[in-house]
Amino acid sequence: MAVPGWLNPNHWLAANLSGALLGDEVVVRTSRYLRLGMIGLVLGLAWSLYLELHRVSWCLLGSISAYYYTPVHGFFVGTLVAIGLSLIAIRGNTVAEDTLLNFAGVLAPLVALVPTEKAPTNCQPVLDATNRDLNIANNAGALFVVVGAAFVVLIVLWIRDSLPDTATLVASLVALAFYVAACVLFFAARTWFTEFAHPISAIGMFALLGVNALVNGYNLYQTRKHQTVPPALPIVRRFNTYTAIGTFMLVAALVFLFIVRPFWDQWVLGLEAVEIGLFAAFWLRQTAELWTPGVRPALPEATVQALQAA
Repeated sequence: MAVPGWLNPNHWLAANLSGALLGDEVVVRTSRYLRLGMIGLVLGLAWSLYLELHRVSWCLLGSISAYYYTPVHGFFVGTLVAIGLSLIAIRGNTVAEDTLLNFAGVLAPLVALVPTEKAPTNCQPVLDATNRDLNIANNAGALFVVVGAAFVVLIVLWIRDSLPDTATLVASLVALAFYVAACVLFFAARTWFTEFAHPISAIGMFALLGVNALVNGYNLYQTRKHQTVPPALPIVRRFNTYTAIGTFMLVAALVFLFIVRPFWDQWVLGLEAVEIGLFAAFWLRQTAELWTPGVRPALPEATVQALQAA
């Protein structure tokens, strides 16, 4: 007796093969999902913070990082680790953008895995700093192993294939130097590391993301102005959406530091909320821009040389 087609496993398994995507489409879709995933994580973190604020009748802690010691803990750590990995995984449009994203991607997990030094005593926290040093030794140590393994793989690929272009090589060597310096501090100056790694990583991460937005503004303006690949896209202003976001990120830091701080104890919380919101706005804008192509087209070498000489 013949088996009906819909009962035959090969019927379904073979049908699955027809859904295979072309290589370029796989890359573009993967980029889309990573970008949308980061935006979703920011929304999730915002909702987690809202639930906690509602629980404690809107009692505010000094910073978003301080919510590490509240029920927000799990989502806070998971969000920063996932966003860090996504920033590293997404290939920037240029070497400069890729380098900035990679550095920010390494710093993001450090912000989560090396928590702020003083646990809050108000607003009903559920965790304290009793085991903070043990947690840092374990989690940051594991992060250093992961980053070290990534460098080993990168070096092996260079040996097997060939060295990258000069700009990429220099950026990679600078990253390696920072990694070695961080390892030295972690193992030889643990007290200093546990005290300062969190604020340095947080400030560095937001600064890199702000600079990356400015770099994107310049890149978008130049690639649209000198575009050679059809179809022609609208020309944008020098001060475009990316430039505005990057400017707001840097100006907000100055405003909160020098103007808001004397009048509001939770100024760091406000600044972090603004920076995270602008980070999400940047990714929404870039996701929309690169939805179909995935990356911006590169300019001809002659055009790049002319811009350098200008």
